Amino acid sequence: MDALAPQWYRSARLPADLDRIDLDPEFRALFFRALDAEIQRCTAERLDELEALADAVGGAAETLQSLIHPPSGERAA
Repeated sequence: MDALAPQWYRSARLPADLDRIDLDPEFRALFFRALDAEIQRCTAERLDELEALADAVGGAAETLQSLIHPPSGERAA
């Protein structure tokens, strides 16, 4: 997990940063804005991936459908 974690997470200052989030309202607000932005970015990225997958599955389904029921009315051998 450490390899995927952002630099601020791997920081040795993490306990101090947590204290600062707890004690400093301005820092807390900045932290939560950055966290919200990252969550929205990740959500949008995953949504794009899911839409691409849905498109690929739809294309594969159409291909299979055309192989099973050719447009000319002939049955596949």
